[in-house]
Formats: sequence, structure tokens, C-alpha cells
Amino acid sequence: MEEIQIGDDILTIMPLGAGQEVGRSCIIVKYRKHTIMLDCGIHPGYMETAGLPYFDAIDPADIDLLLITHFHIDHCAAVPWFLMQTGFHGKCYMTPLTKAIFKILLQDYVRVSSGNNNDQSLFNKVDLDNCLPLISPANFRQVITYNGIKITCYRAGHVLGACMWMIDIDGVRILYTGDFSLEDERHLKGAEIPPISPDVLIIESTHGITRNEHRADREYRFIDYVTKIVMRGGRCLIPIFALGRVQELLLILEECWESRPNLQNIPIYFGSNLTKKSMFVYNAFEASLNDSVISGKARFDFKYITYIKSVEEIDDSLSCVVLAAPAMLQNGMSRTIFDKWASNPLNGVIIPGYTVDNTLAKDLFTEPKEVPTMSGQKIPRRLTVHNVSFSGHSDFTHTSKFIEALKTKRIVLIHGVYGEMERLRERLKKDFAYFEAEVYSPGDCEPVTFEFKSNPTAVINGKLLEAKDHISGLIVRKDYSHMIVAPNELSSYSTLKIVGVEMRQQIPVNRPLIEFKNMLSQYFDDVTMVENSILTIGSFIKLEQKSDDLVTLEWRTDPMSDMVADNISMMLTCTDPAKIDQDIHETFALKLQLALQSRWGNDIMYDSEAQIFQFTINGNDVLIAMDPDAPNGIAIECENQQISDMISKIARKLYEFVKPMSLPTV
Repeated sequence: MEEIQIGDDILTIMPLGAGQEVGRSCIIVKYRKHTIMLDCGIHPGYMETAGLPYFDAIDPADIDLLLITHFHIDHCAAVPWFLMQTGFHGKCYMTPLTKAIFKILLQDYVRVSSGNNNDQSLFNKVDLDNCLPLISPANFRQVITYNGIKITCYRAGHVLGACMWMIDIDGVRILYTGDFSLEDERHLKGAEIPPISPDVLIIESTHGITRNEHRADREYRFIDYVTKIVMRGGRCLIPIFALGRVQELLLILEECWESRPNLQNIPIYFGSNLTKKSMFVYNAFEASLNDSVISGKARFDFKYITYIKSVEEIDDSLSCVVLAAPAMLQNGMSRTIFDKWASNPLNGVIIPGYTVDNTLAKDLFTEPKEVPTMSGQKIPRRLTVHNVSFSGHSDFTHTSKFIEALKTKRIVLIHGVYGEMERLRERLKKDFAYFEAEVYSPGDCEPVTFEFKSNPTAVINGKLLEAKDHISGLIVRKDYSHMIVAPNELSSYSTLKIVGVEMRQQIPVNRPLIEFKNMLSQYFDDVTMVENSILTIGSFIKLEQKSDDLVTLEWRTDPMSDMVADNISMMLTCTDPAKIDQDIHETFALKLQLALQSRWGNDIMYDSEAQIFQFTINGNDVLIAMDPDAPNGIAIECENQQISDMISKIARKLYEFVKPMSLPTV
């Protein structure tokens, strides 16, 4: 028994989105010929295809798995497009709750896109309906094996159904957090720390080195801002994601109004059909909710909050509170209300979470004197602007706690703006220097590589042990062990069996078989005329002429022999052998001449009588002679080794293309 090393030990991680930015999360992980895509979102600050991840950097057909962490659009909204309009043929997984909300969310996305008469929409209702059966559910802590890859998802907090993904490829573990939060909320349990430490941690860096204020302080400020606005006679706008933080905010407001009778005559509206639909889904997945919701103390049955379908249903003649989507104020109900209320100093807007660059919500932090309306008109901005972070993203305190618990040495930061990411990277390197942490913050399409010296081996068994220089056999894999055996010994070392299939095809011809021998020899090695009526190619293909107008083609089926048989069949039926008279080496010389001319000029000519090329490149004399026995078909004389190597490389590719194909002999 002998062992040899196999496999590629380089792990590559490359963001196609969320690299030094927030939006269009999409991370590629490559290891041991496996490729995994983590999340597939769009950037809310850009329109349609401009908001997609940089898919041009990959071949979708190479992706084995697509793993989605949660239902926010910057993590999942490109999934229907990717599943239905690319060459992806792998498996897609998300948690059951994420899939349920994903469907509701993207149905609304399609409705809004079609309502805008947008012919450039990423996908339509048919794409969405067709992609849903292609998405498989994964429960928390369930171990799934696909194509040799083990995946497990863990609770991530952030929003209901959100998960982290632990990926295990040949014993190398990668943990992708997606968006996560360790903090419990009224309606949601915080993230769990996986019980197994990964070899590489891909972690969000949204808040950089900032620390979120204590939950009680944050809620106090939020209620304080809301009450001050409505008590001075103003109207309070809270732009929200239709799913996620809004559930927490509704519970806080309901609790406040319940405890303060002086506010109970002031209406609270939430204007999102998605939010309303999600309540039914959340109640169907009670196990994912926090204990206070399950026990009924904070169920989504509101006494002081009213659902509205349109802006016209709001009575804003007096004070009121409105929670409306979208959170970034790009368009929709929240933007319509903002445009209407922006110029009144009694009114106020409270931004309750993280904001993305290139959006109005982000721009408001600079307190501009004027703001554009959706129609493009400039209006004065007099309403007050406040920010209270209910983002649900991990802050520096929780990120440090998470890394401290896992003690992962290789850390890749994603989902954060450049400056904040760099400050976090330097701080983490300093704080975790005691276990030699390496911290990286790649941009989009910028790969980070790690080498793992895991030394995977394959055991050579059977008669292959007698091979001197090279071996050719089958690699048999079970779990993470491998062996190499000769094909005819496969059943001796495994439970697998080899079944041989003999193929036979009748081909009409108009001339004797012997006349095809020279033509076939131009394309294949080892063409032998056994007798006038029988011709063999290698040891697997046989042609026999049993009548003047019919040849029987027989071969033992395998991918190579099938391809050769197809070509032979075409040659015998479609080619006149009398016209195949050009010598292989002459063909090679002509193709080499064209290649040399395209590289170094049209003065280079082939001397067919002497069978040589003789020319000069940048003062270097070059002599090329045809040599059929050389691997590249030529012998070169040139004092400049770089030029010699370059010509040799060109010649080798051409010679391999024109020389007869060698077929297996055993």
C-alpha cells in the first residue's frame, strides 16, 4: 500500500457584493473544486441590473450551493434572477421562515416593478413562482450533506428566520455570519454562538468599532423623540424595512401607548401590506419568536395601531405617528409622506436603523436645508431629523465577544463601509494578537486566499503498486478518505461494480473500407487494417465491412470512445477519402507559420523543401526545424531562452491539435 497527495489546499473567499460596501451581499467560497455562494442580494441604492452583485466574475454553472441567510433584499432579492436566468444548476437553501417571508417580500417587489411599467425588471412573477420549488428548507442545527459538502445553519438573531452558515469541506470549516445580533429583542431571540470553532470566519462589520447604546437607553430615546414630536402638534414619520425592525418598533409603541393614557388619542399607523402579511407568518413560526411573544405578552395584536393601505387613509390634520416603508426613503409610501411633511418644523422623522449610501435617509444626517421630492422639485427641509439605532446588526462589543468565544485566527470582514471596516480590522488585529488573528477586509471581486496543509492522501492499491513512473486509475472516495485502483480491480476494493456496454452501429458507405484507412490515420493513432474487410483503431474500436455498401462500427462505450465513434461515423458518411491528401506535418507547418506571423510579422515564411523556418526577432536569430518525434513537433535553435520557450509553447498547442488522437490501448 502506498499513499500520494491529492487535492488543492487553497481556500479562496471573494465578495461579489458587500465588499467594503453595504448592499448586494454575495460572497464566493472556493475550496477543493467546490464553489459556494453565500447570499444573493441587490443594492437598494441602485436600479435593476446596476444593483446586482458582480456576477461577471464567476461562472454560475460552477456553483455547487447557494446559501441564503435571511430575507432582506440586500441578501436575497437577486435569487429569482440567479436561479432562473443563469446557468446555475446547484442547490439553494434557506430556513423555512426565511423562505415564507422571501416569497411575500418578492411578490411585492414584482408588483411594484410591474406597476412602474419597468421593462428592465430583474424578474417577473413567473420567474418567482418557478424558482420557489428550487429552494430547499434547512432547519437550525440540521446537518445537510450535498456533493461532499456539509452545511449547518445556526440562529443569527437580526430578523426572524435569519441564520449563519457553517460549511465543512474535507474538514475545513468556514462560518458565514450574514447579518447577526447577539442581543435578545421583544420579539426575537439573539444569535447563538456555534459550538464548533471554524477555520475561517466571514463576519459582518456594519457598525465597525462603534458600540450600540444599551437597549433600555435606546428605547427611552426613541419614545422621547416620538412623544416630543406629537406633543408639540407635529407628525412623526418612521421609515422602516417592511420586515424585521418594524415588529420590534410596533411592540415598543403599543407598550408605551398602553401605559400612557395622554397619548392614546393620537393615532399610530403602519403602512405596509408586507408587514401585515408577515404577522400571520410569524404566528405560524412561534418557536422562532422570543418567549414574551409566545406567552402572549407581546403578540402582534394591536389596540392602538392601525394598518393602512394608502397615504389617503392618514388623518394628519392633527398629530400622528406613521411607520412606512421603504426604510431608505427611495420611493413608496414613506417618501410620499416625507415629501408632504418635510417643510413643517413641527414634524419630525426618526431613522430607526442603519442607512445605506446614496439614499435620502443617509443624506438627511447632514441636515440639508433643501431636499429633492420624488418629482425632482427642491423643497425646504424644516422637519427635525433623529436617529435611534434599532439596526439589529452586531456592534463592536458583540463582534468582539463572538470572535473571543470562537478564537478563529482567520477573519474576513464584509458588509461595511471602507473606513469603518479598516478601523475595525486594525482594532481586531490588536485585541486578538494573543492568538495571532489575521484580519482581512477585501473589496468587491478582490479574493482572499488561505492555504490549509491538511495533506489529503489517496491509498494506491492492487496492481497499480507495480507502476514505475505514472499511474492511471480510478479515485474512489468514501467520506474523506480516498484510494486509487485499476478499473478492473474496482470491485475488489469497493462495493462498486463496472458494467461494460458494447455499441454497434451500421454505416452506409460507397467504397471499400481499405480506402478510408489513410484518412482515418490522419486523425487517429494505431489505425490497423487487420484484413481487407476489418479495421481497428486502438483496442476499443472496430470497423468491419460485411457488404459493399455497409460497414459495422463496434466500440466499448465510454466518453472518449463515444466521441471518437461519432466522428468516425461522420467521416465515413460525409467525407471523400480521396480529398484527404494533405500531410499532417504540412498542416502543422502552415498553422505554425500563421501563428508566428501574427506574433512577429508577415516576413516569417516556411521553407517546405528544407522543412525549416529561419528568421530574426529583435536581433535574435531563430532556426526552427520540423521534428515529428518531439513533443512540440519542432526543434528550435535560439540564444534567447525566453523567445525559444515562447515559440515552443505555441508549437506544442498547435501540434497537439493537428497530430492524430491517441486512444487507450487497455
